[in-house]
Amino acid sequence: IATDVAAGRGTHELLCQRIEGQHMQLRITLASDGDVTPRLRALRASWPRQSWAQRYLPGVYLEAPEPADFLTRYLSNMQGITSRIEAAIIAAEHLLDTRTAPQEALPWLAGWFDVALDPAWGEARSRAFIAHAVTFFGWRGTMKGVESALALAFGQPLGGTLFGSKDCRCEGAIRIVETFRTRRLGRIGAGDSSSIADAEIIDPGLAEQGAWRAFQTGLGRSASAAMASLPRLSVPGGHAQDWAAFLLRTSPARQYWQRFLTGRYRRIDALNDAHGSGWNSFGEVALNDAAAATAAGRADWGAFTAGLMPIARTAHRFSVLLPVGPGDATDAETLEGRRRLAARIVDLEKPAHTIFDVRFYFAMNRIGEARLGMDTTLGAGSRSADTLPPALLGRAWLGESFVGPDGPALPDGADLNASRTRLSC
Repeated sequence: IATDVAAGRGTHELLCQRIEGQHMQLRITLASDGDVTPRLRALRASWPRQSWAQRYLPGVYLEAPEPADFLTRYLSNMQGITSRIEAAIIAAEHLLDTRTAPQEALPWLAGWFDVALDPAWGEARSRAFIAHAVTFFGWRGTMKGVESALALAFGQPLGGTLFGSKDCRCEGAIRIVETFRTRRLGRIGAGDSSSIADAEIIDPGLAEQGAWRAFQTGLGRSASAAMASLPRLSVPGGHAQDWAAFLLRTSPARQYWQRFLTGRYRRIDALNDAHGSGWNSFGEVALNDAAAATAAGRADWGAFTAGLMPIARTAHRFSVLLPVGPGDATDAETLEGRRRLAARIVDLEKPAHTIFDVRFYFAMNRIGEARLGMDTTLGAGSRSADTLPPALLGRAWLGESFVGPDGPALPDGADLNASRTRLSC
């Protein structure tokens, strides 16, 4: 208890002087203001007391009784001041342990890591973060670190993260689905609600063909002057300048195809011999929008589309799925705020070379793909008041919220017209 002399609480020290005999008697009077009962927790008497004059000064200073008594009491004043300082120094180690540090010292401890504690975390989460800060920063750039940062920020249980028990392998409410894990199970089977973009579903050569036609249209080429398909075996002389300008545009599929051929043939002459083509360099090679001219070309294209492209679509990608529980606000503004917060956290903690997206659980509830009881909520249905928040003027959308009476239900025999009037307002 912090000592407050004016309030009459804390620890008080009293110096007893000139005590003679073998026994000591103390009379203590307890007083109260009438609201709080006075209480004495402990009483301790120390003898012999420590005297600076006896411990640190030569004996000549204590030969005369009267001067020795004055000197002892005079030095006791300084001794009392330094004793409190020494006690604080002895207890300083408690400030460096998150289990014993007072709550007001937690921001100071967090400052050692150059971080600021979020007031929304609470004391328990703040202590857990500081205690595991070194481990947390060491896990930055991993899925475990991302999961722990999200659980800390969104108030989720910390048992399954690096802030919890080392033996716990519990799956948290926030799901992180690495796309490469969904190649055989299927996306929904692995808990992923994402869908491949249309440009990735169709043949990469056909997508590149559409981009090439749009590029020529943007240059003002007429239908007769434009080249309808991608270069097959070489670039026609009349389109060499347009094709060189088109190659400056980023195309991951084209770059993967050119690197694939470079690794397989090493020399452009070897590629031309195998494919029956006349390319000047690997950087000039176009994607196939039709069947290759040779068997080697068709085999290479099959290996590329069946092996390399599926890996490229799933590598270094992951999805973050945030829970939306009954009673949580689901208006567009609130959900977008939560999504942006999660995106900022993931962007700080994710591996530098990865791509991610953030969605909510209800994105998984698709007919024919959702798992009953795992990706869905069993209840009264989508119009249940437990799963829909009240409508907020200027923020709610028609169909995603409900309008109902304020306050308790009307008793039997109440005026229903009054209730309708209140609702219409």
